[in-house]
Amino acid sequence: MDFERKCIKILMKYMTALLNEIKSTVKTHTIVPFQTNNITCHDNTLIISDRYRVQDTQKLMNTIGIRSNLSKEIFVKPESNWSAIQVALNQIDKNKRFTGIVNSGDQLVTLIDSKHSEPAQLDYDDRIDNLFESINEKGEFDIKDIMFDANSCNVMVNTTNHGDIDCGDGDNWKFGTTTTINHNSQQFANYFLRLICANGMTTKEKMAYRLATVCKNIGKQFLKFASNSAFASLIKPRVAKLRNSRASLYEVNSIADNLTKEEKMKFMPEYFDIEHDFKESGHDITKIDSKRQKLVYTDQNLYDVFNLATNLATHQRETLSHGTCMHLNKAAGAIFSAGPNLAFDNILDIYKK
Repeated sequence: MDFERKCIKILMKYMTALLNEIKSTVKTHTIVPFQTNNITCHDNTLIISDRYRVQDTQKLMNTIGIRSNLSKEIFVKPESNWSAIQVALNQIDKNKRFTGIVNSGDQLVTLIDSKHSEPAQLDYDDRIDNLFESINEKGEFDIKDIMFDANSCNVMVNTTNHGDIDCGDGDNWKFGTTTTINHNSQQFANYFLRLICANGMTTKEKMAYRLATVCKNIGKQFLKFASNSAFASLIKPRVAKLRNSRASLYEVNSIADNLTKEEKMKFMPEYFDIEHDFKESGHDITKIDSKRQKLVYTDQNLYDVFNLATNLATHQRETLSHGTCMHLNKAAGAIFSAGPNLAFDNILDIYKK
């Protein structure tokens, strides 16, 4: 018990330090309003107010209404061509305002939908503190991780509800909530965490709750959303469906396409059996488009295909690349969330007897 208390204390200390670091990082960003006449072009780079360099040039061009083909023409001779475009834009609407978030390196990292007349420091402290106070007071949730997305300037807090959901054969899951805090809203989404996966495979559900404006009582909103156990009841039926379904060609390919030929031979040799079976039946699976693949049976069990993907992503991380493992987890998550492709009468089943 003493060892367990020590572990909890270490974890709490780590989480507190990480949280303070993220709060400090958020505040190194600035919300900056600007107009088209504040944008200049130097050395193929767009500059705002003679200071802030634009990271995603095309996104800014799209936002101010310049098509991609015109953007390419501008950067053939940026200094002269941009001036002409800028004059035209100012004539159309010289009072139109835009808003972006810039980092400590004076880079415009993202554009936002916000009405600011003056620069302002990005600050999520009040909402983050309110959220964590509610999580700690309730005592029914575990904090899985906290992250800051440098591209969107969002803070994401992943929590899990207490208690595991046993789906049999050692396949245990948890039900959780992702809380996303950004400059003018907070969002809540459900996810499922598969405990058998050491690298934490999660499956995201559709956004079920969203607020358009900032509300400091984010903790109350979180508790209302995260305490709803309706989504948790979906886990067992989904696992049962996977166990009782055959995989479509699309689902098999969603895993196989992330592997090289050599990796398939080592970890997924059944793929070549499938390829051979279809060829013998007069079908070239490389010529079946992805839409139709969802209507084509294989002889593989969908739960086995799903398990293969999560097993490789968890236990072959030293053999496969980090990117491959991420894609395998994503593909497995899509299979779990979407459910079997072949939940209706089949179009093509070469294994039918």
